[in-house]
Amino acid sequence: MAGHSSLRDLKKRQRSIDTAFQLSGAMKTVSAAKFSRCSIKRNDFGAYSSACGELLRRFGSEISNFLPCKNPDAPACFVIFSSNRGLCGSFNNDLFAFSDQVLAENPDALVISCQKMASFHLKESHRDIFREILLPDVPDASGDAFAELCSVLRDGYLNGDFSSVTLIYQKYVNMLTQTPVSEPLLPLPAPVEEATSEEEGSVCDSQTSDIRDNELPPVCFPDKDSVLSSAADLCFRSALFTVVLSAATGAQAATLMAMRAAYDNAEQTGREISIEISRMRQSAITSGVIETSSDMHSDQ
Repeated sequence: MAGHSSLRDLKKRQRSIDTAFQLSGAMKTVSAAKFSRCSIKRNDFGAYSSACGELLRRFGSEISNFLPCKNPDAPACFVIFSSNRGLCGSFNNDLFAFSDQVLAENPDALVISCQKMASFHLKESHRDIFREILLPDVPDASGDAFAELCSVLRDGYLNGDFSSVTLIYQKYVNMLTQTPVSEPLLPLPAPVEEATSEEEGSVCDSQTSDIRDNELPPVCFPDKDSVLSSAADLCFRSALFTVVLSAATGAQAATLMAMRAAYDNAEQTGREISIEISRMRQSAITSGVIETSSDMHSDQ
C-alpha cells in the first residue's frame, strides 16, 4: 500500500509540474515577445533621444528657462517605475530596497507610482501615493497613459506643486543586469563640459568656442521663444520616455530570464519524476513476478 500511495503522490506531483511547465512556457513566450518589442522601440528611439540631448547641449539654459521652477520651497516629487507583475526574479525587490532608502531621506516627498507592483509596495509600506498612473508593459509615446504622466509632471512642476522631479527605476544594462538608479528629470539638466584635466579642459573650451563662433545663428520660425518653448517640451518628453523604455525593457528582460529558469527547472523535475514513476512501476512488476514464481514453487 505504501508503494501505491507513493506512486499516486508522484503522479499528482507530475501533473502539478506539467501545469507549471506549460504556464512558465507560455509566460516565457509572452515576455520574449514583449522584450523584443521594448528593445526595438528603445533602439529606434535612441536617435531621437540623442537629438534632444544635442538640443540641450546647444542651447543650454535657454531651453531650461521655459520649464522654470515656480516654487522652490515645494516638496520634491519621486516617480517609481516597477513591473506590472511579479514573477521577475529580484527585479522588484532590488528596486524597492533602493527606493525605500531614497524615500527615507525625503520623508515629505510626493510619490507617483507608474506600475501595479510599485503601488502594491507603497501601500504595504503605508506610504501615501500622490498619483497612480498605470503604464502598459510595452509603453507607447502616443498612448493615453504616457500623455497623462507627462501632463501630471509638467503641470505639477509649473504650478508649484513640487520643486523637482526624480525618476526611480531599474536601468536596463543587458539581459542579465538591471541597475536601480534615481535620475533627475526636472529641472532640465544644464549641459556639462567634460574634461580629463585642466589643460584638456582649456583646449576643449577653446575648440568649442571656435566652433560656436563659426556656427551660423539658428533661424527660428515664427520666433526663437516659440521654438525654444517647443524644444523644452520635446526634451522633457524625450528624457521621460527614455527612462520609461529602459524600465520596461529591464522588467521584461527580468521576467524572461525568470520564466526561462522556471521552464527549464520544471522540465528537469518532470523528467526526474517520470523516471522515478517508471522505476516504481518496474519494481512493482518485478515483485509481482517473484511472488508468482514463489507461489508456483510452493504448489509443486
